[in-house]
Amino acid sequence: MDTSEITNILKNKADTKYKNFAQKLILHNVDMLGVRLPELRKIAKVLAKENKADVLQHKVPTKFFEEKMLLAMAIGYIACDLKSRLKSVAKFIPKIDNWSVCDSFCATLKFEEKELPYVWEFLEQYFECDKEYHCRFAHVLTLNQFVNSQYLEKYLCKVSEFKNKFYYAKMACAWALATYHARFPQEINTYISTLQNAEIKNLAIKKILESRKTSEENRNILKAMRT
Repeated sequence: MDTSEITNILKNKADTKYKNFAQKLILHNVDMLGVRLPELRKIAKVLAKENKADVLQHKVPTKFFEEKMLLAMAIGYIACDLKSRLKSVAKFIPKIDNWSVCDSFCATLKFEEKELPYVWEFLEQYFECDKEYHCRFAHVLTLNQFVNSQYLEKYLCKVSEFKNKFYYAKMACAWALATYHARFPQEINTYISTLQNAEIKNLAIKKILESRKTSEENRNILKAMRT
């Protein structure tokens, strides 16, 4: 693929009605063309296969929302070693300026079981970061990759240390807690009952209650915890 043609390729697949719909969802002032996610994923897979070096080195345009999404997805799809992928991930994170790019990036990144300890170590700096989407990235990647018994306590320690003041970082933390709750309801109920951060506590309870999978017993327990 000729990377200089990426913008034109995307413009040819743009849908004005979808653009208007998507911009309302994102609630962020982004330059958007209006290309649907399935189309972006198809192009990203080709980009990852044919332009590996350009993707790893970020030698592709990122002016438009879709161009950022394309690069994010290609980083996830590309076949490379862990060190090269994490280096490219670290380079991309400062480009994230909305929840949609962040969440699609995290959903596309896949790591092998043996790689997870190194990925968790990599995330440490982002859990502690005071920037909104750096922090959100850490929590959303956690709910995509680390919802298991091995990382439960480690993640709860991160929640206890949570200090980020931004909305989308807080919501990611609440979302991750709700995701853990789906697998470990008793453990998360016990944790939330003692959580000192009232805002995260209430946001997490709200997210858990929104899930149809939450039992009536757990709903009653959590409603009683709200402050």
